[in-house]
Amino acid sequence: MLRLVLCALVLGWQPAAGGHGIRGIIYFTNNSQPDEAITVELLTRDGKRTLASKRPREMSFRFGGLRPARYVLRLRWRGCVLNYEVDARGKKTTSVRVIMDAACANERYGPDEVRPQPPPAPE
Repeated sequence: MLRLVLCALVLGWQPAAGGHGIRGIIYFTNNSQPDEAITVELLTRDGKRTLASKRPREMSFRFGGLRPARYVLRLRWRGCVLNYEVDARGKKTTSVRVIMDAACANERYGPDEVRPQPPPAPE
């Protein structure tokens, strides 16, 4: 059995990807790249447990292998924290689009409040 596993690793075998996914793109209103990294986190619906965290080099991100559920997507940049509800129960891949600097300037939501799901990202 060990030989089979080692052989699979050497040949680059990967288990089939399953589950649902969330992908997204982050925009800035002036189309500039931020001078500091953005942290993108995926949390349980109650926001108490972080499931995954990424600091994408590009302005896009993807979380895969998820069970169909509602999640909280948290984006952090400088002093700005944005929390969005994301419903990944329907489509196999749920896409979102976030306008980071414009949303950070919006004072309607506090840093701990969860905003409604953002619009889909372009295909």
